Amino acid sequence: MVVKRVVPIIKVSDIRVALDFYCATLGFVTDFKYVASSDGPAYAGVSRDGNQVHLSTFSGDGVLGTSGRKYSAIWQSSPTSWLTSKTADTPHDARRRAG
Repeated sequence: MVVKRVVPIIKVSDIRVALDFYCATLGFVTDFKYVASSDGPAYAGVSRDGNQVHLSTFSGDGVLGTSGRKYSAIWQSSPTSWLTSKTADTPHDARRRAG
């Protein structure tokens, strides 16, 4: 498996404050933002110099010990991160095929 990109998911308590910090203070650019409702969970992606970070107020995201969701080929660890590869296999699938 070739790891092409790692995208950490950082748990934040307020998406607006987090976006302001990452963009105004650290120089990131907002790539996308999803807000379920004015008082509901929110999720955003910011990037700088070709690197991306996801910010989340969803319960379970960015929390030690949470399980991963399958997206293309992903592997989740703590802090929450997605590793994407060329195939739709998880690292476990690739190891199992290799014997």
